[in-house]
Amino acid sequence: QRLGALPAWFEPALQAPTVLESLWSNARSSYVDNPLPALFKEQLLAYLSRYCATPYCIVTHSCALRAMGMGPLQLLHTLEAPAPTEREVAAHLRLLRSVEVPLSFCPPHESALEQALLRVSAHVFLKPGAGAACRAALRRVLGEVDYAHWTSLLAWVRTYHTWAEAHPELDARAEPVVQDG
Repeated sequence: QRLGALPAWFEPALQAPTVLESLWSNARSSYVDNPLPALFKEQLLAYLSRYCATPYCIVTHSCALRAMGMGPLQLLHTLEAPAPTEREVAAHLRLLRSVEVPLSFCPPHESALEQALLRVSAHVFLKPGAGAACRAALRRVLGEVDYAHWTSLLAWVRTYHTWAEAHPELDARAEPVVQDG
């Protein structure tokens, strides 16, 4: 009811009510009701979905970005950005370390700070063992509450991708955000 329609992502769990409830509870707290800015969450999800083996996630979140007003070239730039190099991560960390805290977590869209947050987040997601300095910088900049929401979102993305990869039959074309886009 809250989403207006049952996302296709949940359909494989319809025969297992406890699994469905667990997936919904996790999605609701870590993604749907997560107070981080919606545009930031969608940008991060679309970018990280490049690394999911099934197209469902990237199609759904790309269309969500379009629905939020992101233009085609901007969307293409977001989706085609290569994984951050160590040199880029180091530069982003320098920027994050220079930020006065606490950050209100609403950096201007397309600002260097927004890019640093997105790219450092991607680095942590893609190389969890190598992200200690990134996590420390993000924790400092975001503060404990937003850092907890950020951590919860990244953990949910792992679950989201794992579930989608386990159900390659998921069809993004059934999603209203895709049909409207």
